[in-house]
Amino acid sequence: MDIRNHGYPSDVLCELNTMRERAELTDVVLEVEGRSFPCHRAVLASCSPYFRSMFTSGYKEAKQEKITIKEVSKVTVATILDYAYTGRLKMEPDQVQAVMSAARLLQIDFVYRKAADYMKDHLDMSNCADVLMYADMLGDVGLQEASGRYIAFSRHFSCSSHCSTEKI
Repeated sequence: MDIRNHGYPSDVLCELNTMRERAELTDVVLEVEGRSFPCHRAVLASCSPYFRSMFTSGYKEAKQEKITIKEVSKVTVATILDYAYTGRLKMEPDQVQAVMSAARLLQIDFVYRKAADYMKDHLDMSNCADVLMYADMLGDVGLQEASGRYIAFSRHFSCSSHCSTEKI
């Protein structure tokens, strides 16, 4: 007999998240901006090569019960942990850049790609230059190209509109 319970992975994640919220069987605490996030090393390592390397190498963090993270805000860490434990990425528009940077640091590719896609889909005249500079800083070629195309298209459209208006 070979039977697959298709709901099992979702059920396990749901239970792990409940355990995290209750700090049950957690084996590491992420300390961020004075807030403590009890977690399971196995969950962190399963979604992040950064954490896997940290926990399986000879780094001091591999044995520490509390790890301080300074590069990421507590709101961003909460968003990343919610994704790690639920598979659901939920963030406000003003969090996208911070979450994208954290996902890059923590090597969580799905979150990084979805944040980059959001930025591409929400390019406008008020943010395209900032997005291009951010993409340059990250070395994200796809985001660089998208924001560059948006700027070029906007300049062309603006020039075409301006030129057409002048002729009238």
